[in-house]
Amino acid sequence: MTISDTYTDQLAQLLDVAPGELAARANELFERESGKRYPTPLVLCGAGRLGRLTLRGLQSAGMEVLAFADNNQRLHGQRLDGCAVTSIEDAVAQHGRHAVFVTTIYTARPLREQLAALGARVSSARAVFFQHPTIFLPHAAVDLPESITDQAPDIIDGLSNWADDTSRAEYVAQIAWHALASNEMPSWVAPEETYFPDELIRLGDHEVFVDCGAFDGDTLRAFLHRTGHRFDRLVAFEPDPTNFNALEAFIRGLPPDTCRRIDVRRVAVHSHRDRLRFSAADGAGSAVTSSGDIEVEADSLDNLLAGVAPTFLKMDIEGAEPNAIRGATATLRANSPTLAICLYHARDHLWRIPTAIREANPGYRLFLRRHSDECWETVAYGLA
Repeated sequence: MTISDTYTDQLAQLLDVAPGELAARANELFERESGKRYPTPLVLCGAGRLGRLTLRGLQSAGMEVLAFADNNQRLHGQRLDGCAVTSIEDAVAQHGRHAVFVTTIYTARPLREQLAALGARVSSARAVFFQHPTIFLPHAAVDLPESITDQAPDIIDGLSNWADDTSRAEYVAQIAWHALASNEMPSWVAPEETYFPDELIRLGDHEVFVDCGAFDGDTLRAFLHRTGHRFDRLVAFEPDPTNFNALEAFIRGLPPDTCRRIDVRRVAVHSHRDRLRFSAADGAGSAVTSSGDIEVEADSLDNLLAGVAPTFLKMDIEGAEPNAIRGATATLRANSPTLAICLYHARDHLWRIPTAIREANPGYRLFLRRHSDECWETVAYGLA
């Protein structure tokens, strides 16, 4: 039996489980993590975007939330959506005997360890979401485990997209995380290496870097730091008006010679030219959605990059990646840029997006790396 056969067998076994058993495992996750049955009083640990989303959902379900706990001292003493914010230590001292502390941040392992060291009972936002699926799910890549079995053939076929055993092992571990509500995951690559892991990426002095989902310039900062401002051209796309203003402000503060080589455009990357509804003012979570509060220009990379030969293409566009890949087929075939494509905005992106990349250009070798715990900050790196 080859190594590939071993991974295929592992996937087949993971997915050959009755949907009812997967549903039961999801429903029991809260008790497995915390040692207490649901429902019970809760403290939400993390008062950012995920915490406030969780609070609103729980309030609509009539659940008791005692407080927010957060390590950000600037929030202490405030009330968010009617809920007091306190320190982690004070929250455990006040509520530790009777409450479960729910981690409502995306990179939660350090916070779980902090809470456990204080003697708190800890569970995850995912476990709470499983208790209220009609309110919370799907939430990015988190969805009901029992529905994954319907896609078993595509998941097993998706194993062949990966070029090394590190990627295959990560892929199998992520499927187990989704299907079995497991918490066992391999170690992740350091977050500061997101999009530029040293084992895979070597940036040259003449890169033509395309940043789809440029946010406020966070990835551009990392790129400029790694290249020492030595590059040929940088093209950045960001449709959110608030983020775009922050991006432009960042670029205006750069040296004039660097600014001259940067082109920023307030447009959404899509499969074709269009105008799309967009949910704005959500920071890094702003996204194309039919319920969006504004309308934005959208276009394909094949159109937007006419006359540009990218050497590196990054996408972090909050679930719009499959459409953007379709709109970049000619670019991928003609230029074979190095790729860093996020896979964690929907569960099936883990196998759909790599398949789409290799359909556009079969010459790509794809590598799966994760820069956070659970399923978050998972990126497909493509080298051709």
